[in-house]
Amino acid sequence: MEQIIMNEFIMFWDCLGINSGQIQVVLNLIVIVLATIAALYAKKQIAIAQQLREDEIRLSRHRLTVSILDLAYSCKKDIFKLRKDFYDFEIEFSKLLQIRGFKLDDLMPEFDYTFREWLKFPTETLSRIEKTNRDLVAKLHTKNGDSDLSLHELETILIKLMDIASSLEHSKQGIIERIEEIRTSYNTI
Repeated sequence: MEQIIMNEFIMFWDCLGINSGQIQVVLNLIVIVLATIAALYAKKQIAIAQQLREDEIRLSRHRLTVSILDLAYSCKKDIFKLRKDFYDFEIEFSKLLQIRGFKLDDLMPEFDYTFREWLKFPTETLSRIEKTNRDLVAKLHTKNGDSDLSLHELETILIKLMDIASSLEHSKQGIIERIEEIRTSYNTI
Protein backbone atom coordinates (compact mmCIF):
# COMPACT_ATOMS: atom_id res chain seq x y z
CA MET A 1 0.00 0.00 0.00
CA GLU A 2 2.78 2.33 0.88
CA GLN A 3 4.52 1.41 -2.27
CA ILE A 4 1.46 2.23 -4.34
CA ILE A 5 1.04 5.62 -2.70
CA MET A 6 4.72 6.31 -3.19
CA ASN A 7 4.57 5.29 -6.84
CA GLU A 8 1.53 7.49 -7.39
CA PHE A 9 3.33 10.38 -5.77
CA ILE A 10 6.42 9.86 -7.92
CA MET A 11 4.29 9.73 -11.06
CA PHE A 12 2.48 12.87 -10.00
CA TRP A 13 5.79 14.59 -9.34
CA ASP A 14 7.13 13.53 -12.73
CA CYS A 15 3.96 14.80 -14.38
CA LEU A 16 4.40 18.12 -12.59
CA GLY A 17 7.98 18.32 -13.75
CA ILE A 18 7.06 17.59 -17.35
CA ASN A 19 4.16 20.08 -17.32
CA SER A 20 5.76 22.73 -15.11
CA GLY A 21 5.81 25.32 -17.90
CA GLN A 22 2.09 24.98 -18.49
CA ILE A 23 1.39 25.08 -14.74
CA GLN A 24 3.44 28.26 -14.41
CA VAL A 25 1.47 29.83 -17.26
CA VAL A 26 -1.83 28.89 -15.62
CA LEU A 27 -0.65 30.22 -12.23
CA ASN A 28 0.60 33.42 -13.88
CA LEU A 29 -2.78 33.87 -15.57
CA ILE A 30 -4.55 33.39 -12.23
CA VAL A 31 -2.22 35.94 -10.61
CA ILE A 32 -2.82 38.42 -13.46
CA VAL A 33 -6.59 38.00 -13.16
CA LEU A 34 -6.43 38.49 -9.37
CA ALA A 35 -4.14 41.52 -9.74
CA THR A 36 -6.51 43.01 -12.32
CA ILE A 37 -9.47 42.47 -10.01
CA ALA A 38 -7.52 44.10 -7.14
CA ALA A 39 -6.54 47.05 -9.36
CA LEU A 40 -10.12 47.55 -10.54
CA TYR A 41 -11.34 47.39 -6.94
CA ALA A 42 -8.70 49.92 -5.87
CA LYS A 43 -9.70 52.20 -8.79
CA LYS A 44 -13.34 51.92 -7.74
CA GLN A 45 -12.45 52.76 -4.12
CA ILE A 46 -10.39 55.77 -5.24
CA ALA A 47 -13.32 57.00 -7.35
CA ILE A 48 -15.67 56.60 -4.38
CA ALA A 49 -13.22 58.47 -2.13
CA GLN A 50 -12.89 61.28 -4.68
CA GLN A 51 -16.67 61.52 -5.01
CA LEU A 52 -17.03 61.67 -1.22
CA ARG A 53 -14.40 64.41 -1.08
CA GLU A 54 -16.18 66.40 -3.80
CA ASP A 55 -19.49 65.96 -1.95
CA GLU A 56 -17.85 67.10 1.29
CA ILE A 57 -16.42 70.20 -0.42
CA ARG A 58 -19.79 70.97 -2.05
CA LEU A 59 -21.55 70.56 1.31
CA SER A 60 -18.97 72.80 3.00
CA ARG A 61 -19.50 75.43 0.30
CA HIS A 62 -23.26 75.26 0.80
CA ARG A 63 -22.91 75.52 4.57
CA LEU A 64 -20.61 78.53 4.23
CA THR A 65 -23.00 80.11 1.75
CA VAL A 66 -25.90 79.62 4.15
CA SER A 67 -23.85 81.10 7.00
CA ILE A 68 -22.92 84.07 4.83
CA LEU A 69 -26.50 84.67 3.75
CA ASP A 70 -27.77 84.29 7.29
CA LEU A 71 -25.28 86.85 8.58
CA ALA A 72 -25.83 89.17 5.61
CA TYR A 73 -29.61 89.14 6.03
CA SER A 74 -29.24 89.62 9.76
CA CYS A 75 -27.08 92.69 9.07
CA LYS A 76 -29.61 93.91 6.51
CA LYS A 77 -32.41 93.51 9.05
CA ASP A 78 -30.38 95.43 11.66
CA ILE A 79 -29.63 98.19 9.14
CA PHE A 80 -33.31 98.45 8.25
CA LYS A 81 -34.28 98.65 11.93
CA LEU A 82 -31.63 101.28 12.65
CA ARG A 83 -32.75 103.35 9.67
CA LYS A 84 -36.35 103.14 10.84
CA ASP A 85 -35.42 104.05 14.42
CA PHE A 86 -33.33 106.96 13.19
CA TYR A 87 -36.09 108.09 10.82
CA ASP A 88 -38.57 108.00 13.72
CA PHE A 89 -36.11 110.00 15.78
CA GLU A 90 -35.65 112.47 12.92
CA ILE A 91 -39.43 113.11 12.95
CA GLU A 92 -39.33 113.54 16.72
CA PHE A 93 -36.32 115.86 16.42
CA SER A 94 -38.01 117.86 13.66
CA LYS A 95 -40.98 118.46 15.95
CA LEU A 96 -38.62 119.49 18.74
CA LEU A 97 -36.89 121.91 16.34
CA GLN A 98 -40.22 123.38 15.25
CA ILE A 99 -41.06 124.08 18.87
CA ARG A 100 -37.74 125.94 19.08
CA GLY A 101 -38.42 127.82 15.84
CA PHE A 102 -36.11 125.83 13.55
CA LYS A 103 -36.54 123.50 10.54
CA LEU A 104 -34.40 120.54 9.57
CA ASP A 105 -33.08 122.44 6.55
CA ASP A 106 -31.96 125.46 8.62
CA LEU A 107 -28.26 125.96 9.32
CA MET A 108 -27.26 124.93 12.78
CA PRO A 109 -26.18 127.81 14.98
CA GLU A 110 -22.40 128.19 14.87
CA PHE A 111 -21.99 125.53 12.13
CA ASP A 112 -21.98 125.56 8.34
CA TYR A 113 -24.31 122.62 7.83
CA THR A 114 -28.01 122.04 8.33
CA PHE A 115 -29.70 120.06 11.05
CA ARG A 116 -30.64 117.44 8.41
CA GLU A 117 -26.99 117.08 7.33
CA TRP A 118 -25.93 116.82 10.95
CA LEU A 119 -28.50 114.10 11.55
CA LYS A 120 -27.31 112.16 8.48
CA PHE A 121 -23.70 111.76 9.68
CA PRO A 122 -24.42 108.55 11.64
CA THR A 123 -26.44 107.06 8.81
CA GLU A 124 -23.61 107.52 6.31
CA THR A 125 -21.78 104.69 8.02
CA LEU A 126 -24.92 102.58 7.66
CA SER A 127 -24.99 103.33 3.95
CA ARG A 128 -21.38 102.18 3.50
CA ILE A 129 -22.05 99.04 5.54
CA GLU A 130 -25.22 98.36 3.56
CA LYS A 131 -23.42 98.75 0.23
CA THR A 132 -20.58 96.45 1.28
CA ASN A 133 -23.07 93.91 2.59
CA ARG A 134 -25.02 94.05 -0.69
CA ASP A 135 -21.83 93.70 -2.76
CA LEU A 136 -20.69 90.66 -0.81
CA VAL A 137 -24.06 88.94 -1.18
CA ALA A 138 -24.04 89.73 -4.90
CA LYS A 139 -20.80 87.74 -5.25
CA LEU A 140 -22.71 84.63 -4.16
CA HIS A 141 -25.35 84.80 -6.86
CA THR A 142 -24.65 83.31 -10.25
CA LYS A 143 -26.90 82.54 -13.22
CA ASN A 144 -27.46 78.92 -12.22
CA GLY A 145 -27.98 79.76 -8.54
CA ASP A 146 -24.91 77.81 -7.44
CA SER A 147 -21.89 79.72 -6.24
CA ASP A 148 -18.72 79.16 -8.24
CA LEU A 149 -16.59 80.52 -5.42
CA SER A 150 -13.95 78.40 -3.75
CA LEU A 151 -14.01 77.57 -0.05
CA HIS A 152 -11.26 80.11 0.50
CA GLU A 153 -13.23 82.85 -1.27
CA LEU A 154 -16.34 81.99 0.74
CA GLU A 155 -14.35 82.07 3.98
CA THR A 156 -12.98 85.49 3.00
CA ILE A 157 -16.51 86.77 2.38
CA LEU A 158 -17.66 85.38 5.73
CA ILE A 159 -14.76 87.11 7.52
CA LYS A 160 -15.63 90.39 5.79
CA LEU A 161 -19.26 89.97 6.80
CA MET A 162 -18.22 89.33 10.38
CA ASP A 163 -16.30 92.62 10.21
CA ILE A 164 -19.43 94.27 8.82
CA ALA A 165 -21.52 92.83 11.64
CA SER A 166 -19.00 94.20 14.12
CA SER A 167 -19.01 97.62 12.42
CA LEU A 168 -22.78 97.55 12.38
CA GLU A 169 -22.89 96.85 16.09
CA HIS A 170 -20.46 99.73 16.64
CA SER A 171 -22.58 101.99 14.41
CA LYS A 172 -25.71 100.93 16.21
CA GLN A 173 -24.15 101.95 19.50
CA GLY A 174 -22.95 105.22 17.95
CA ILE A 175 -26.39 106.01 16.58
CA ILE A 176 -28.05 105.26 19.91
CA GLU A 177 -25.52 107.51 21.65
CA ARG A 178 -26.04 110.21 18.99
CA ILE A 179 -29.81 110.09 19.48
CA GLU A 180 -29.40 110.42 23.24
CA GLU A 181 -26.86 113.22 22.78
CA ILE A 182 -29.19 115.10 20.46
CA ARG A 183 -32.17 114.59 22.75
CA THR A 184 -30.32 115.90 25.79
CA SER A 185 -28.70 118.78 23.86
CA TYR A 186 -31.92 120.02 22.30
CA ASN A 187 -34.16 119.39 25.28
CA THR A 188 -32.14 121.98 27.14
CA ILE A 189 -32.55 124.65 24.42
